[in-house]
Amino acid sequence: MRYRDALGIRAAAAACAALLALCMFAFMALAGYFALREVVDPMYAALITAGGCLLMAMAILLIARLITARKRERSAGVHAIEAFEDFLEDGVDPMMGAWIRRHPDAATAVTVALGIAAGYSGSVRRILQDLYVHYADSETERRSSRRQR
Repeated sequence: MRYRDALGIRAAAAACAALLALCMFAFMALAGYFALREVVDPMYAALITAGGCLLMAMAILLIARLITARKRERSAGVHAIEAFEDFLEDGVDPMMGAWIRRHPDAATAVTVALGIAAGYSGSVRRILQDLYVHYADSETERRSSRRQR
């Protein structure tokens, strides 16, 4: 079965399910009205039933708005992540970048382990900071000598 045919069948099934759900909610409201009519005046039963339906409709609209708001935030965040990745790629040594691309799982594990070690131990944190300062200085010198050539 082709993708377009399957998509059409799924759309028809979703339309039928939506129609049945609409009928279900209408019968639920009617049943609620009849049940409330036995307890309170019919006018108040109708008002309570209409209020319940209004609250349900507002809840559905709120959920739909929250779902669409998340999608907008994610799409804006994708651009920020790409900009951050570009910034990080500019500062990474080419050999280190190649190793990270070849072994992303190991790079993630090493990063997490170093982060945990730096978080728990002050001496490990100082060693990592010293290594970073030394590497950053040597990398800056290497890049400036490359530009002079």
